[in-house]
Amino acid sequence: MTVSNINNSLFTDLSALDGQTLSTLTAVNGQTIVSTPPPSVPFINSFTAGTLRSNAGFPLGFRFTVGSSAMTVTSLGRWRVSGNTGMHVVQIVDTSSPNGHVAQATLDMSSGTVNAFKFAAITPVVLTANHDYFVVSEESNGGDQWSDDNATVGTTADGTITTSEYEPGGINSGVWQSNTAGVKSYVAPNFEYYI
Repeated sequence: MTVSNINNSLFTDLSALDGQTLSTLTAVNGQTIVSTPPPSVPFINSFTAGTLRSNAGFPLGFRFTVGSSAMTVTSLGRWRVSGNTGMHVVQIVDTSSPNGHVAQATLDMSSGTVNAFKFAAITPVVLTANHDYFVVSEESNGGDQWSDDNATVGTTADGTITTSEYEPGGINSGVWQSNTAGVKSYVAPNFEYYI
């Protein structure tokens, strides 16, 4: 965002002052300028679950490429299936550093709307334009049910899912396995963001 003509002389690119979230700036003339980020939207904006499973004890989800504009992520989420009651760690992992995460939230799936995404707010993080990330939900063998990667998934145009992914070595192991190419996801983890 660019603000121009403050006090008829100062021109400032506010995004350079705070690349993640602009909240308050005091101008040269002492006036306070308040700006809020645009509303966040879910990256996966349509989802129809596939075959339900509960036979994996590791993170599952998808790999995607951010589009030409960076994304500021404000919350992480997971698709809630009827009967879900567990706690699930949802992560975004940078593919160039696959044994750690750039964002993480723990979701309590014991409440919320069935057959819908449940989200938890996080401290905003910026995902780099034209870069790949994994988005996964940690699952437990015999625990909550989740969707196989034969689900129908739709996303915004701000990124592209390239394959379903899982981390068979367990959370933060850095061992990743691609499964089905295309717009595919296990479980369905999700995130909300703005550009």
